Amino acid sequence: MLLDASHNRLHIIELFRARITAGKRNKLSKTELESLIDSFIVQLQHTQSAEEIHTLCRAEIALLEEGYKRLTLASIYIPKYRAAIKAAIKNNRIPLTPDTSHEYEYQQRVTGKRETRKEHWALTYFKYTPEEYEKLDTRQAQVNRKRLLNLKTVQRDRYLEAIDQLLHSQDKFSARHQAIAIAALTGRRMGEVVARGEFSLTEHPHLLHFTGQQKYERDGYEIITLIPAEYLLKKITEFRQHTDIQAITTLDEEALKETLNKFDVQVNTECHKYLQTPEIVPTLEGKKNVTIHNLRSLWGAIATHFFCPEDHHEYAFLQHYLGHVLKSSATGHYFRYQLTDSNGNILKTKGIKLNTIPPLPLFEAEDESPMTDQPSLFETKVAEPAASYAPNPPRNQITEREQVWEQRWLAIENRLDILEASNSPKKAAIELSKLQEENSQLKNQNAELSQQLQEAQNKLEQFRQLLLGEANSAPTPVHKKEVPTAPTINKEEPKVNVVSETKPKNQAVAKKGRKPGKAVERAKRIFLQVQEWNRSNPDSTFVINPGFLETLFRINRKAAKQFCEEFQAEIWEHHQEIGVENEISHNRGKDVEALLDFVDQT
Repeated sequence: MLLDASHNRLHIIELFRARITAGKRNKLSKTELESLIDSFIVQLQHTQSAEEIHTLCRAEIALLEEGYKRLTLASIYIPKYRAAIKAAIKNNRIPLTPDTSHEYEYQQRVTGKRETRKEHWALTYFKYTPEEYEKLDTRQAQVNRKRLLNLKTVQRDRYLEAIDQLLHSQDKFSARHQAIAIAALTGRRMGEVVARGEFSLTEHPHLLHFTGQQKYERDGYEIITLIPAEYLLKKITEFRQHTDIQAITTLDEEALKETLNKFDVQVNTECHKYLQTPEIVPTLEGKKNVTIHNLRSLWGAIATHFFCPEDHHEYAFLQHYLGHVLKSSATGHYFRYQLTDSNGNILKTKGIKLNTIPPLPLFEAEDESPMTDQPSLFETKVAEPAASYAPNPPRNQITEREQVWEQRWLAIENRLDILEASNSPKKAAIELSKLQEENSQLKNQNAELSQQLQEAQNKLEQFRQLLLGEANSAPTPVHKKEVPTAPTINKEEPKVNVVSETKPKNQAVAKKGRKPGKAVERAKRIFLQVQEWNRSNPDSTFVINPGFLETLFRINRKAAKQFCEEFQAEIWEHHQEIGVENEISHNRGKDVEALLDFVDQT
């Protein structure tokens, strides 16, 4: 059997490389990939050491890289291999021996409990390193940059009043509402609010001592509360005694994860209903809903407005109270909103409550070595094994997006330390003036770069329009009467953005005398597959129109038009589901290779 598997594997690899040389897009069929994975499992059965397994995994990934981009491998092919390895271990096809496996300490993300687990070296090695995953995530850096240049405005008092109402909710969904409010008032994540975080009083009226950070683990530190800490701690205690929360936190690990995920969905549904539907909090660009995570950014904006000293830069201030270590680039992802008063005027003043409370304690030295590595973008394990990259240990995790902005921010922070330590008001004033001037220069440079980038993108889009024919292929939206902006929404179901278009009449039935044909039937199958892709990849969705079907999937123009005409209602509904605002430009600038590979495999 081993010889047969080896012979079949060599034949598949020969075909694979021949297609690469010929420039063909379809390099491996679904059956060939399954056979390739199965033969890899057979090879793993005969390995005897970590070194052999490491060599085998690296060679297999290198083989796949001959024909596919790393991003495609990271999102599609590596997960397929890892799932097969896990299944083979579970079914005892791959034995776990002292030579082929190792133990590591695992920390539950929700509860913070630590336990010892055993893992086969193949699961340790058959993936990219955290640094490599970071380099693949350039899209997120672009999204973040765009949001930094387009801050959303939130009316401060209206928002805080809404949060206060949720904190004191007594209806049947009170546990969900209180969870939203506690997260909003502490800046904590949902897992920390529900189970993992531990809160205790300090001597300061607006600080709670906090332990149990979910991502970058630090020893206990103080967090700012937007309302008096003593009262908020009382509400946290009551919240955790709620029967719904007790039912969650008393479960074992696997059931806890599943139940907490459901609770998280329910909480985000309520969050969107109470904060976005009446437009208290606007949705961020590229998103459909307001989520608990958005409130962490809003907490940062309000905490700065209330408590950040004038001589502190808000980046360093939030970096400390969000629980980020200095080398972290995550802080830059929490500048999303700017506050306004009831008249719509931007509130730029910092530290407005400092005159009414005791001084905030000076920042203590922060641990630069978090207890847990940052989970990769495609893996969610909390703690990697200590020897998970032996014999090739990872380098320090410095991402591409950190190299420019992080260095600038840290340079500003170092000078702020000098400024704070200075006993000379005159020197401090001079240094502060220099910082302000440099900040202004950075903003100007950023604006110039943004303009150059936009000009380049405009030229690229003109070319893509000529290539794909997008401008002429998108179905014309039907404009009728406007839909009310605050419809009645089922509390238990996720919300879809309200749009000012009337749903087209169902035209799924083919017109008389027009037969579907094989091309139309194929378009139907592709539509279902693209729907599945869009739901699994909400940040990289595609609209369906004749040009899209013709250009990417070689469906003739007549059949593509016929399909889009007959299924106009279904296509329209799906576009609303994924939050399409402009059908003509929605597909522009997106990498279609991963989508094509996904459709080929499914």
